[in-house]
Amino acid sequence: LTRGADGLVRLQQAVPIPTISWAPDWRPYAILGDENWADIEVSTRLLLEGGDTGGVMARVNHVGTGYGFVPKGYSFEIDAAGAWRLVSVNGKVDKGELVGDSEQQEIIRAHRDTSPGGERELASGVVEVGERIELALRCRGDRIRALVDGALVAEVRDGTHARGMAGLIAGQTETRVSRPAFEHIDIRPL
Repeated sequence: LTRGADGLVRLQQAVPIPTISWAPDWRPYAILGDENWADIEVSTRLLLEGGDTGGVMARVNHVGTGYGFVPKGYSFEIDAAGAWRLVSVNGKVDKGELVGDSEQQEIIRAHRDTSPGGERELASGVVEVGERIELALRCRGDRIRALVDGALVAEVRDGTHARGMAGLIAGQTETRVSRPAFEHIDIRPL
């Protein structure tokens, strides 16, 4: 948590470089809430520096099996130049790949998850953005809506993730982690 010159308290990604990972890696994210949330809106005011990416998540219903932390849920991300994408994240790319130690491999076998893994982009685009970006991700039934500064930028139908927690996400490349700052984080039922 930091306090800006304007007095507002912000939650901000602090570590600027990727971790040395012993397991499948993804991007930094934080989740909160209840795994049974279904129809919700997750919104925040986002501050990004040049080259940074940040966003919100909804219906996060799985965060890996202990060897890696690729979640399952919806992610709505935007960069400082206004390029955005709405994604269905479905865990690691090859869910059946036997990785980790023997205990971890047994967990993977027991899961028997044959659904497609990886990320599936549902929509993307570019919008004009200012210094502060209002982001909202609304999930009601199979209708997923993404809003930037109050304007609807995407509305899709996808029933992959029916319920789950809310989250915040920071972008990451092989050499750099974005350091978005989040103000006014709001999670509400629809």
